[in-house]
Amino acid sequence: MEVDFKVSLWTRATIREEDKDKVLAALRDGSISSFADLYELTEDPQWENLYDTMEDVPLGSGDGGATIEAQEAGDSEFHQTTVYTNKNK
Repeated sequence: MEVDFKVSLWTRATIREEDKDKVLAALRDGSISSFADLYELTEDPQWENLYDTMEDVPLGSGDGGATIEAQEAGDSEFHQTTVYTNKNK
């Protein structure tokens, strides 16, 4: 059995100096809302997960989805069965 926990952490993108002004402008006007948006503005941004910022996501955050799930192997190597979830009903 595997037990999964939903967590939140910061991810840092390193932007090339020549892309700095257009990235700042896009941040200010709201056209960047996720890290995927950077790929449209800059060539190959470098990413680093900041693991020391990791926090548990409390139940009830967002849409009330699960924050803890237990899984067991299913009938194939690509299938798992959820045997426990703390999702709001």
